Amino acid sequence: MMRICRLMVTMTVCAVLGMPGLVFADLAPNGDFGQNGMVLTKLGLGSDEAAAIAVQEDGRIVVAGSTDTGIDRDMAVVRYLPSGEVDPDFLFSAGRLIGPELGDDGVKALTVLDDGTLILAGFITEYDRTSAVLVKLLANGQLDYRFGEQGVAVAPVGGVDTQFQDIHLMTDGKIAAVGSVVSGETAQPLVARFSPDGSPDQEFGDGGLQRVETVSGVLHAVTADDAGNLLACGFATDDGQRNGLLLLRLTNGQPDATFGSEGMVVVFNSEEQIIGHDLALQQDGSLVIAGEVGAVDGRWSVLIGRFSADGQPDLTLSDDGLLVHDLGQDSAAYAVAVMPDNTVVAAGYRQLEGEKDTIILTFDTSLALLATPESPTAPKDETPIVVSQLAVEEGAFSEAAALSARSPQQADLLTTAVAGSDEVSYAITAQADGTVYTAGSSGTEGETAIMVAGYAAADDQTADDARETAPVYSTYYAIETTPITVITRVGALTGGAITQLAVDTETCIAVCQAACPEDGTTDSGTDAGTDAGTDSDPTVDDDTDPGTESTTETVSCADACVESCAIPTVTQRGVVYSVTPGPVYTDGDATSDGEDSGGDDDGDGVDAGDTSGDDQDGGDATGDLTDANPLGSGNLLLFDDYLVKKGQTEDGSGAGVFTSEIEQVNPQTVYYVRAYAVLSDGSVIYGNELFFKTDDACFIATAAFGSIDHVAVRALRLFRDRYLKPFAWGQSLITVYYQVSPPLAELVAAIPLLRLAALWLLLPLAAGALLLVYLPVVGPYLLVAWWLHRSYQPARNRVRIWMP
Repeated sequence: MMRICRLMVTMTVCAVLGMPGLVFADLAPNGDFGQNGMVLTKLGLGSDEAAAIAVQEDGRIVVAGSTDTGIDRDMAVVRYLPSGEVDPDFLFSAGRLIGPELGDDGVKALTVLDDGTLILAGFITEYDRTSAVLVKLLANGQLDYRFGEQGVAVAPVGGVDTQFQDIHLMTDGKIAAVGSVVSGETAQPLVARFSPDGSPDQEFGDGGLQRVETVSGVLHAVTADDAGNLLACGFATDDGQRNGLLLLRLTNGQPDATFGSEGMVVVFNSEEQIIGHDLALQQDGSLVIAGEVGAVDGRWSVLIGRFSADGQPDLTLSDDGLLVHDLGQDSAAYAVAVMPDNTVVAAGYRQLEGEKDTIILTFDTSLALLATPESPTAPKDETPIVVSQLAVEEGAFSEAAALSARSPQQADLLTTAVAGSDEVSYAITAQADGTVYTAGSSGTEGETAIMVAGYAAADDQTADDARETAPVYSTYYAIETTPITVITRVGALTGGAITQLAVDTETCIAVCQAACPEDGTTDSGTDAGTDAGTDSDPTVDDDTDPGTESTTETVSCADACVESCAIPTVTQRGVVYSVTPGPVYTDGDATSDGEDSGGDDDGDGVDAGDTSGDDQDGGDATGDLTDANPLGSGNLLLFDDYLVKKGQTEDGSGAGVFTSEIEQVNPQTVYYVRAYAVLSDGSVIYGNELFFKTDDACFIATAAFGSIDHVAVRALRLFRDRYLKPFAWGQSLITVYYQVSPPLAELVAAIPLLRLAALWLLLPLAAGALLLVYLPVVGPYLLVAWWLHRSYQPARNRVRIWMP
């Protein structure tokens, strides 16, 4: 009945607004971008984060923010290829930073010009004074020295702290920026406009600047309407230090009296804090606002609002045009964008069980209501699903508290997380083809990396992509493999999320008992209905199959039904990994027989009792074959024995989110990974399959030269791949090197004298490797140059003879 009522209200709202029904595709992580739709980039020594993102016409993705150098925070810019790889042609791709003096600097916004150049907005700190700045970069990432002063334009406000939070490129090439001016403990909104060359636009406000002195607060976002008027949002602060939503519209730097009330819209509430973080324009000129609302109990919730082009609240949402989306614990929306089909997507975070997960909320054109088709496999539970990557959630919101504008229904919620860390999205961009990218940070407090996530319409994902990103549902549980991160030369961090589904055990028992004989025949050694889904392997005596062993215990048919319908518990969980797809769990008694006799082939995530395995490791959670030694049990010089073919981890029991650390695998090797859970009935269920490739390794050389990207290290790796790997003797040398070099590399990196000695020893080898690697390429040119030199030598000698 509730769903019918919601559908009727949806149809009514669409009719009132003159809009068609819901027409948009669900988003899903883009399997073609990075590792399962996510890229993490570590630049500095501490916390790195991205606050802005933009996509160039060629599909390359630029993000900007800040990085901790260990001394202060500096501006940072990274560009990625469409695949998610760092762009080697962009001079900031390796973490090159801007920061003229000691003090914190950062980027808050960026935009891409038609010629591929970039404009950044943020702040720099000089002599303990923070100044709002614009920075222009050429298409290759270098500073454009023709812009401002050597590439940097500083807002001409002296004696106070200023900061830009957002920028917008006008149709005439001028650049609008918004932020704040802070004097003492008072902040005032700041709006500025610059000419294309970085000089303040004298036709705007007072010498290119406009301080909004009638209200205290900060502006977080800016855009422009078709008439060229600037629209900005943020928050205002009253005398009681309450924060309320602030919207304003400016024409040539002056408040537009036709907007709201004298050019402003301010929304305060006596019981809550209201902050606007971003805004976007829909096709009809309506303003969509994203932000957060803080309740009296200290909990924050997502804020979504809409106002007409003249600043009037959308009364189809609420009296003040605002909706509060309560996601259960702390949550916020930091960025919003409008899709090509006019639907709205907002990004931010929600906190669940002490960890922050990045979220995308998708709304239809009316914002208030969202009719989502039911998934035939999704659980029908009022409790939100706790998963780590993808979930479409249904459920009730909290009852109205201080605001009457509580959302009557959730939007589509897509959650992306890395087990054991916090993920927050601060920026979002939606492309014409329907793809969406977000940028933010991932990690723990004091140690975060820049995070970029890519999403595409679920209909555009291939079957393999869907298999790689979606949770797998079995009879009792949904299980999902956590995105793989912290990939090193010999390991990676992943995990899983196990959610118990709602199962009607009472109906199961009733159906089972109805099938019992009328005389109440008991089961004495013969199976009387207890094999329904509980027999892990009918050929193995594992005390779980009452139909394969005689017993003197007498169990009534009705009691057997109760036992068979009970929900099995998760007795063990972890991840399995292998160099071949479809890794399977093996128990401690398994032996290697070379082939997997079972496995999960039916798509439901359940392995019906497969314990024989493929190259089983005898329960060793770190490595290969039957030996506890992760490097194998064969000849030390055999390359194949060195290869860690498969393994598994054990990470506790029970449902919930867990972290798994894969260790002691091989460098430069692809491994397939999926979460598993062993149930108390003996069955094994698996999550979606992911894969990762470990980093390349040249341990001692990397420690000696200081970077894996050093030209000498690259030459040694190329020499290894071209002249050693193709031959058995070369593979033996690689095997020995990989086994003995890691501890030596640690000593080389820790002791300066050893590092110097290693440099002297490796320099001749690196020079020889360079010669052998590049001689086939440059050799013909050298021969031509030598021939030309020899050919013209006699002529030059004759000239010298006749010279006086």
